[in-house]
Amino acid sequence: MGVFNGRLQADFLGPKLWRLTRSLKYNNYKLSSGEIAILREVGVPISATGQITAPSGFETDLASVPRIVWSIIAPTDIARAATIHDIVYRSIKQYKFNTGRSDRHLVMAAKSIGDSLMKDAMEDSDPKVPLFKQTLAYQLTKLFGHFCLKARDYKLHNKGQKK
Repeated sequence: MGVFNGRLQADFLGPKLWRLTRSLKYNNYKLSSGEIAILREVGVPISATGQITAPSGFETDLASVPRIVWSIIAPTDIARAATIHDIVYRSIKQYKFNTGRSDRHLVMAAKSIGDSLMKDAMEDSDPKVPLFKQTLAYQLTKLFGHFCLKARDYKLHNKGQKK
């Protein structure tokens, strides 16, 4: 079980791009100290208690849901969970880009934890995300998420991002 610090507050910047006007925090009480250590190693902004923060100014597409799936899962349906997931994936990409390292085991462990965090965050959302949307979004993320973790794409996805 976990809890958000409130609603998502963001400005729409253009197609598929939103900028947080207030930090979004998600405290996941299920994370073990080992999982927290893995996320910290790849640079995820996470506290010792499992609170992940997407800072004010963070840019996100809310959810990388193909338009064809929007009739089932609109990006706004899972926006807070997807934003927390985005900060994890962005941290992994930044880690890979900055270090030039490709510790596959570390990256895959962090990806798996990030995917589970998204699932947990959807379960903890209020208003509730229907179970079928949670299941579909989680399965699609697990299946296709690795395409989003290419370090070479880091610069393209971070134009104008606050460091």
